[in-house]
Amino acid sequence: MKDLLKLLEPFKIVTEVLGGENYTTASIAHRLIKSLLNTLKVSEIDTNFLTTVKKLNLDDLKYRREMMGLILAKSSALDPRFRELKFLSEEEKVTVWKQLENELKELITDPEIENEEELISESILENEEHFETHSPPRKKLRSLMIDSDDDDEDDYSVTQSPTMKQLEEYKNLKIKVPYDQDPLNWWKENESKYSAVSLLAKKYLSIVASSVPCERLFSEAGTIISKKRNRLSPERLNQLLFLNSYFKSNSSSETLMEKLLEEEIF
Repeated sequence: MKDLLKLLEPFKIVTEVLGGENYTTASIAHRLIKSLLNTLKVSEIDTNFLTTVKKLNLDDLKYRREMMGLILAKSSALDPRFRELKFLSEEEKVTVWKQLENELKELITDPEIENEEELISESILENEEHFETHSPPRKKLRSLMIDSDDDDEDDYSVTQSPTMKQLEEYKNLKIKVPYDQDPLNWWKENESKYSAVSLLAKKYLSIVASSVPCERLFSEAGTIISKKRNRLSPERLNQLLFLNSYFKSNSSSETLMEKLLEEEIF
């Protein structure tokens, strides 16, 4: 039983992290799942029961990973911490970057976006309130990712237009971004350099990895609207939910990430 609890502990932590709402979650989903796959490798000292549990969970997790599609992988590519996509196959990497390249081409040919200045003005940092961010729990995340950080990465060539050069330069960055750095803050600091790519970052880093935050919001709404408070207007309900979320985020936004990094799951 102790071995089983130890095996399932990373699953608990990953579930809690991906259910967060005060930091980016979509971009870390693939990396955390890769770490879970590593924990499910069978060793010689495993009992028959533990081996069976690992194999069943491994098959299920691989199937679920295949069903994830490319949206979360694109989010990872646009997160400077994981842009190397070390947790994907070479074929998957090429596909992800090619699709991002095509999306960027469509974006810059939009008649409503005529020049670089407009790209900057419409970028993710147009209003700083959109980038009021929180870091995910720090310490447990580190060991979850440490197993594939030393893999070498290949470069992929892209079209040499000014905007495509932005994407290529971002993809081939030599600077290693720490896991505990907020990707939104990184884009805030580098938005002027990668103004076009930052538009894609805004699109994909705003995605949540699971439906947990939405379900949590509906649950909180249910506690606010009661038989004695059934005349609340939609506007007032939104205000109460906003205040509730704000106070909760200030008190617990970093607790979970710190727990993750402490347990060395990243």
